[in-house]
Amino acid sequence: LMLIIGFFCFIFPNMVYNRYSYAYNDKRIVIKKGVIFKYEIIIPVCQIQDLHLSQGPLMQLLKLQSLEISTAGSNFTIDGIDNATARQIVSELEAYLKTRIEVLGNEEI
Repeated sequence: LMLIIGFFCFIFPNMVYNRYSYAYNDKRIVIKKGVIFKYEIIIPVCQIQDLHLSQGPLMQLLKLQSLEISTAGSNFTIDGIDNATARQIVSELEAYLKTRIEVLGNEEI
């Protein structure tokens, strides 16, 4: 019983933390997570409608934020980003979106 409790209190959270990652560029955001069932979520930047930063009381103490990405189909969250990195990601994604909108606006039909 102690072995099972130890696994779920110490080892499993560490495995979840080590398997969670995200990356982004001007075309897409990739979120990888999962221990037993592994997920790779790819979000095209051109489909982003809203970006939201949220921070609860515990996250304020730890100076962390969550980034919620809204598309037409659903919402995705990147958790546990430090404040400076979260703001940098949002500003870079906004710049990518602005560039994309300008390119689409200049296209002739």
